[in-house]
Amino acid sequence: MITFDNVTFGYGAKPVLRNATLRIGADERVAILGGSGEGKTTILKLILRLITPDSGRISVDGVDITDLPEDELRDIRRKFSIVFQEGALFDSLNVKENVAFCLREFSDMSEERIDAKVRELLRVVGVEQAIDLMPSELSGGMHRRVAIARSLAAFEPEMFLFDEATTGLDPVNAERICRLINEICREGTGLIIVTHKVIDAIRVANRFLFLLDGRIVFDGDRQALLGSDDPAIAEFLNEFRLDVGEEVKTVVETVKDAAGAEKVKVSGAKGAAGAGKVKVGGAKSAAGAGNLKVSRVKSYAKEVKSKTGTVKGKTGNIGKSVKQKKEKF
Repeated sequence: MITFDNVTFGYGAKPVLRNATLRIGADERVAILGGSGEGKTTILKLILRLITPDSGRISVDGVDITDLPEDELRDIRRKFSIVFQEGALFDSLNVKENVAFCLREFSDMSEERIDAKVRELLRVVGVEQAIDLMPSELSGGMHRRVAIARSLAAFEPEMFLFDEATTGLDPVNAERICRLINEICREGTGLIIVTHKVIDAIRVANRFLFLLDGRIVFDGDRQALLGSDDPAIAEFLNEFRLDVGEEVKTVVETVKDAAGAEKVKVSGAKGAAGAGKVKVGGAKSAAGAGNLKVSRVKSYAKEVKSKTGTVKGKTGNIGKSVKQKKEKF
């Protein structure tokens, strides 16, 4: 679907992307990794031809868009749906009007149908209750969810583009956004996600590009990425270990909170039953609810155990890598 042939781009005298050559299929799930200023977002802008390369050629579905005039780019751009960094919602419009914007621009739907469509999209991303709120009233996670809902409006894209979709979010909300991305792309729709968070890239992608000094220095699958001995990639894997460790900590705290809450609920149900303050049937119902919650706690515990194993494995790999580098010196 997308082809870059020896593409170079820079701002003034500062090169950002150097001689990039790549091909991405319509059904691929690609993560572009790298530090700030390495050209990750620049690739997305070039795909949409929001900027023009200094040299090289760019094609989408076999059409060379490198020098395509602006009035001929609309059909190309509609093949994609992009979620911008920080969501980029219109500050002066509420949630409903943000999502409805594309429906009004690119369809002839009645106001009644637009209202129904907006509610449907917000329901899909889990924020229908925020329909009348302004962007300034949304949490970070809700902001991104509304942005994704807006990206789903008006037409069915062939590929989604995500620019730092989870940056600035806590681990729980970042995981929710990744789960949502997987849900909307589960029918084979491809995606490209730009991120510096390896853990989120691994959650949604199966092919990974790594940029360094404006060049693509790595292009491979998850196993190759995690096994790379490139120093720059190893540094990113260290961040991955810290991110997973933070997730484990969050899940552990959730388990503790849930377990503590269940102790209160169960003891409260028993006390109420003994004192005759509630009917026996109500006490049994409360106890049943307690058992259900306890099963959730057990599920959390299993997740903690799994993630802890992942952390230990990654820690061991990074430790071996460091040891090998020391031996070289």
